[in-house]
Amino acid sequence: MNYPKVTVQIPTYNQSQYLAETLNSVLMQDYPNLEIVVSDDNSSDATEQVVRSFSDSRIRYFRNPSNEGRVGNYRKALYEYSSGEWVVNLDGDDYFTVPDFISTGMKLILQYREQGHPVVFYQAAITVTDEFRNSQVEKKHHLLTGNGQAVFSDYYFGKFRANRFFSHLTTIYNRELAVKAGFYEYNTHTTDFESMMKLSFYGDVILDNRNAGVWRLHDRNATHTAKTGFRKGGSLVFQRLPGYAAVAYGQQYTKKLERAVTRETHILHLELLAEHGTFSSFVKHLLRYQLFYKRIPILILKSFVNMIKERLRPDNGN
Repeated sequence: MNYPKVTVQIPTYNQSQYLAETLNSVLMQDYPNLEIVVSDDNSSDATEQVVRSFSDSRIRYFRNPSNEGRVGNYRKALYEYSSGEWVVNLDGDDYFTVPDFISTGMKLILQYREQGHPVVFYQAAITVTDEFRNSQVEKKHHLLTGNGQAVFSDYYFGKFRANRFFSHLTTIYNRELAVKAGFYEYNTHTTDFESMMKLSFYGDVILDNRNAGVWRLHDRNATHTAKTGFRKGGSLVFQRLPGYAAVAYGQQYTKKLERAVTRETHILHLELLAEHGTFSSFVKHLLRYQLFYKRIPILILKSFVNMIKERLRPDNGN
């Protein structure tokens, strides 16, 4: 059987207390052609000592000469350090929970590609562990039932919106196409989401409801402020998405397809604003888009209720 090389890139900065668990979860993977790249963003803690304590030849350690920041470190890992045909980005404080995550994903990727599906990424379910609230929540794909899996074409058009789920750490993506699409281009909290949306324009997507990893939220990682990050930079993402589609589709990007992309982008933006944005921003974009969409009344109510809930929160500084 053909086993394309898969790189698990581990961008990390001052996460030495979590890193051994992260590395052990990668080393337990049963996939035979694995590269493990640790991209240390000039940490001041024991990160290097933790990595050096592992003697596995598949581990390659790189230390950036200066601190690149979260997104800069993602880029270093993908564009300069990784060499696999397929890549998984596993932050230094997250971890896999099953030994066959990568082997299962690659089996499905190769299987569907042999059937003629131009698969660009595979994505499994996760558990979110919130150390602030001392809670664990399983996050799954809404498009699937039970622990099933399926392949989807034209994922951007309605399917991502209906799925209402995204996981960076359990996504195996094609490195060549990711570089071509310009992964991790903008220094924002939503760079992973934006990158995967870019990639979805290039082919098909496999979703799998098996739980394969843990996304850890705590006071030392950047993603615990993702809601704030979406509010600050989310609108810019949706301004850029139609341009990505135009590049990906090339000469096939007809006026009809352009209108479809623009409409879907506006709907997706309003859905996410109703869930994560401010009420004023939601209303502003609703008026700007002048969009007829059956869920608009529901979204208005959801956004308004979220505004009231936020104002009533005990820790609200307003």
